[in-house]
Amino acid sequence: MPSRLLPLRAMAKLTSFQTKPLLTTIDITVEELLRRYIAGERSFERVNLCEVDLHNAHLHGVNLNQADLRQTRTASSA
Repeated sequence: MPSRLLPLRAMAKLTSFQTKPLLTTIDITVEELLRRYIAGERSFERVNLCEVDLHNAHLHGVNLNQADLRQTRTASSA
């Protein structure tokens, strides 16, 4: 009986682990992003832009690798 419970415990640990974010994102406002973009910065990896409105922003060449863009409004989603 105990050998049967062990896989269930392992599965519970795996499931709880998978729900945690793998990487920490960096909070940034749209204003800060645009200010830094205008200043020439193009790398905004791992920034948190969750639920922001970027549909009028023209960010050519920007790097948003691993950024949190959940529910972000962009030109393609407008």
